[in-house]
Amino acid sequence: MKQARGFTLIEMLVAMTIFTILLGVMGSFTGQIQQSVGLVSSKVSAERSALEVIQQLDQDLQGRVRVPGAHFYWGKETGNDSLAFYTKRPGFEGKRSASWIHYRVQPESTERPSSLERGVSGLDYEVGSPEVRTFPVSNSQSFESFPETIAPANYQSLSTQVLRFETAAMWLDSQGNSQDPKMKLSGDPPLKTDNSLDVESLRAMVITIVTLDAKLVRTLTATQKKAIAGQFKDAESTTIASQNGSGTLAAIWSAKAEKFKELAAATSIPISTARALRVYERICWCSP
Repeated sequence: MKQARGFTLIEMLVAMTIFTILLGVMGSFTGQIQQSVGLVSSKVSAERSALEVIQQLDQDLQGRVRVPGAHFYWGKETGNDSLAFYTKRPGFEGKRSASWIHYRVQPESTERPSSLERGVSGLDYEVGSPEVRTFPVSNSQSFESFPETIAPANYQSLSTQVLRFETAAMWLDSQGNSQDPKMKLSGDPPLKTDNSLDVESLRAMVITIVTLDAKLVRTLTATQKKAIAGQFKDAESTTIASQNGSGTLAAIWSAKAEKFKELAAATSIPISTARALRVYERICWCSP
């Protein structure tokens, strides 16, 4: 009876080498697939947050109250902006279907993380509590001082994923005529001769935000969040006109976000986190 021949040591070593190479190739593909899935998941999370924020603001602006005496506050500041105005939507308190709305980015504190907040103060027909006010309050419209206050309890967090909130506006050009009004984009508030905001010619707000996946946001410190926000510059009329043919900040900020290695080095965050930053923009048209 013929004895069966076994594998030689060389054959075993060759087989093990080939198997190791195959495992390495499969592991590389698996790592790339996991990385791609992670990026897609981060993008979906950031997109969902951005969509919820912009849709809420869009609905409020579409219902903006356009009567004499209706305050409109446009806080153009270094870094994150803020907006406040009357809208034809009910608040938490009050009998009227109108309220005073305030959007702001609340800085991080020991009690809670930074977040984009929406404050609401309802309107009533008679003078009531600080949370309920009559309308109109006065006939002043300004961007220099916040004209109304909202109780802290009436602010709700819209998103902790928004790291940067910037606004620009579209106005009717004074050089246009009623048949063919021209639109112009401005990163600075147009003023009347009395230094009040030219609200009557406002037609739309251009909202540009930077968001990040919820899980990655929780890994950032307050210093890192502030550093990220500082990398995305303010909207200025001169910057918009000279650097972006589309007339918005989206292209400028997106170009910054695409250089994620430089962004990571400048903000002391992991490259994977910098790569997951997303820029979104929408034109929110106001009621005519």
